Amino acid sequence: MAVGAAAGGIAPVAKIRGWASVGVDVERTGLAPTLAIPKALARSGLSLDQVDVVEINEAFATMAVACTRELGLDALVIPTLSGRSARLVSAHRPTVPIYALSPGRETVRRCGLMWGVQASWIRRHEVTEELILDAAATVVSLGWCQAGERVAITAGLPSGSPGTTSLLQIQVL
Repeated sequence: MAVGAAAGGIAPVAKIRGWASVGVDVERTGLAPTLAIPKALARSGLSLDQVDVVEINEAFATMAVACTRELGLDALVIPTLSGRSARLVSAHRPTVPIYALSPGRETVRRCGLMWGVQASWIRRHEVTEELILDAAATVVSLGWCQAGERVAITAGLPSGSPGTTSLLQIQVL
């Protein structure tokens, strides 16, 4: 008997293979995902090379930068309505490129003036999954990233609302 999405005739788009949570001192908040991800991988019997997407909720600029360093990511992709997320990440001076994408031409211009940020236009999305897919495709089509690179993409929940960045998804392009 089919249950869940399959019962409604909807094909699953992903399979959750593992999860983990950790507690850290407040001074180390940004490093929590770098401890939780290896724990989840160990529980599931997988290596990071075997996983296409790792989703981290409650993304913060410090966490995004720590994840790029600890997990060996190639870039940070930051869709943004106001430019605030790109500015916060830029302030931490990550060692990887920061790619800001915005539907606002003025926001694109402002982001382009931030330390380490390359900025370009992207259409506005109301569905988070569509925003993430478009952001990934955009950085590849612009030649900023190559297929096969592992990047972190931030997003807000709900999508389309300024000031809601709360998600960091790690994926292979």
